[in-house]
Amino acid sequence: MKYLEKSTGRTAAELIKQYIECKLDVNADIKIFAEEVTELIRNAYVEAGVADLVAEHAENRMTASTVVYCDNRKEVWMIGDCQCMVDGVLHTNAKKIDDVLAYMRASLIALAMKRGASVSDILKHDVGREAIMPLLREQCNFQNDACCDEFSYGVIDGFEIPQRFLKVIDVSGGHSVVLASDGYPKLMPTLNESECELNRLIVEDPLMVGKFKATKGLLAGQCSFDDRSYLRFTL
Repeated sequence: MKYLEKSTGRTAAELIKQYIECKLDVNADIKIFAEEVTELIRNAYVEAGVADLVAEHAENRMTASTVVYCDNRKEVWMIGDCQCMVDGVLHTNAKKIDDVLAYMRASLIALAMKRGASVSDILKHDVGREAIMPLLREQCNFQNDACCDEFSYGVIDGFEIPQRFLKVIDVSGGHSVVLASDGYPKLMPTLNESECELNRLIVEDPLMVGKFKATKGLLAGQCSFDDRSYLRFTL
């Protein structure tokens, strides 16, 4: 269901960006941050008249993952599927349900290729992705699940984020910090190195079914399998 001019993910990202730039208190911790951005998006549902709808149908929610550096506390805050690297040490926040569906997609593609499909065929018509799409929609029901389910995960979506999904990295003794989305399968200390690793992977395995399994591969006309963000700075 479409109730916004932009995508739900884009709208969530813009709301969070505006909040960080204009409203986030310098003394806030990750708990305050999570509570306030959750309230912000919840209010947006009310204004759009879809509060009841999104409560029942999680796939229609404005959803975003975020990684934030708090200079006042010398911390990196991670909510959802994102990455952080501090002086070469990688910190991730991946979802187990994504791994399960990625393996399912890879097995279905392997079966299709065993029956004669080529890489080119799959790039044009990803039978694995097509098969797991209903499950990708259903996995939204695990987000911010208060039950300690192994498939549950945290995101910013206007509903309470359980404490266990608020990840804090202490960077007070660090020097170089990288914040990135999950669009980089192998995060490196520099943007150039990260892009080179991504390009190497795309050349070797455009379907993303080998060493790095994903819920989607490269699509025609695209330069990568997922959107990506990368920010590096020194303390």
